[in-house]
Amino acid sequence: MSQVNKRKVYQHPFLIMSSLYLGAFVGMFSETSLNIALPNLSNYFHTPLSLMQWIVVGYMMVIGIV
Repeated sequence: MSQVNKRKVYQHPFLIMSSLYLGAFVGMFSETSLNIALPNLSNYFHTPLSLMQWIVVGYMMVIGIV
């Protein structure tokens, strides 16, 4: 018996692609808004700006892994 590879056909590929695009946009938007808020966060938590930048790098690494 030979097995035939069947492709899965999605009924709404537009919805799937739209949700992926929306997720990518939200990720980039959150990173951009976090970079804009860095000086305020640094002042609020009384930490140097360089430490806050490392926190952003760690945040982006976690987001990239997830």
